Amino acid sequence: MASHQKFILKQQALWLCAERCIYWENENALILSDLHLGKAGHFRKSGIGVPQTVYKEDLQRLFSLIQFYKPAKLIIVGDLFHSAANNEMNLFLKWRKDLPDLKIELVKGNHDILSNKFYNTA
Repeated sequence: MASHQKFILKQQALWLCAERCIYWENENALILSDLHLGKAGHFRKSGIGVPQTVYKEDLQRLFSLIQFYKPAKLIIVGDLFHSAANNEMNLFLKWRKDLPDLKIELVKGNHDILSNKFYNTA
C-alpha cells in the first residue's frame, strides 16, 4: 500500500493516503471522490481509444484500499460514475457482489446522472 499519514482533527483520526483517499478511523470509513467509473466505455463510444484496463485498474485500486483499511463504510464524495450506463456499470455491479457487507454512501456529483433506483440497488 502506498504511504499514508495519520492526521488528528478535532479528536478524529484521519489517515491521508497517497492513493487519493482518506481513511476515517473513528468511523471505520474510507472516503474517496471522482472515481468516474465507466469513463473508458464512455470515451470509446465517442471514438476515443481508451483501453478497458483503465477501468479494471480503477476497481483493483479501490479493492486494494478496501482490503488494506477494511472499512465498514465507503463514502464517495461525488462522481462515482462518469456518465450514462454502459457495460462497465454491469462490471461494477458484479464487483459489488463481492463486498455485500460494505455500506456505500454517495454524495452525488455532476457526473452521477444514473437513476436513484440504480444507485439504491448498487
